[in-house]
Amino acid sequence: KTCQFRYLDGCKTSQPGPSRNTIPSLVTSGVRIVVVAIPAYLLSRVTGFQLNWIWYLSVGSVFLQLTLSMLLLRREFGRRLAFTAPLGAIAHGGRTSMNVGA
Repeated sequence: KTCQFRYLDGCKTSQPGPSRNTIPSLVTSGVRIVVVAIPAYLLSRVTGFQLNWIWYLSVGSVFLQLTLSMLLLRREFGRRLAFTAPLGAIAHGGRTSMNVGA
């Protein structure tokens, strides 16, 4: 058997499946498209419509996407990054070599 895909943890003969990390960015992009497209269509029907309204709507949607992406990123970090106390801190009653003299 020949190795088709080389990874740090060895050789795989098939490609990995889609990553779960792409779902939050797809969700925020979809929200941004909906937030721009539907109101843009509705605003275009208004008498006295100006094209710069769409620009303002688009700028607002970028900040909405940024906020949603940061919230979802923070949630993912909370799930995957579980920080625990160092082993020395448990043995010394919460004191480590960094703060033994404190």
